[in-house]
Amino acid sequence: MIITGMAIGLSVIDIFMVLIRKKNLDAVVFELETNDKYIGFYKIIPFILLILAVLSIAVSRNSYLLWLSILMISFALSFAIRGLFFPVGLSEKGLMFFGEVYEIKDVLKCFINTENKKIMFVVWSTVFIPNSIKRIILKFPDVPVDDLVAFLNKKEIDIEYI
Repeated sequence: MIITGMAIGLSVIDIFMVLIRKKNLDAVVFELETNDKYIGFYKIIPFILLILAVLSIAVSRNSYLLWLSILMISFALSFAIRGLFFPVGLSEKGLMFFGEVYEIKDVLKCFINTENKKIMFVVWSTVFIPNSIKRIILKFPDVPVDDLVAFLNKKEIDIEYI
């Protein structure tokens, strides 16, 4: 029960941090689209968790299942806030991706696939695992390739075409 309370508290703190980050963002220069696996995780899974939690509360009056349901609701709200309200794209300061803002200096390399209109950012990340490299694959269907490349070159990001 103590662990559940701590997890709920951390989820609430995470929601507030994401909303504060969203408020302090600069304008999106290039709005990018996410890959399908990210859409499922950040936009569909929270609603499945919410439905299961509400059904669990409605069916059972067991205190263990009640705490588990509340925990599921807190995680679902945390992921829903990240998926629904936070933009995905490039700004002057960095790469925005589901509640996280990676600074331009943390982008190590960028791979562009012009045929499929996909871009992969290799990012130095200290968010979840300290000092790790993260690969973020995004789509740019409505963004002209030349404008995107010019922006990345202006920010001195190493670009490689696939």
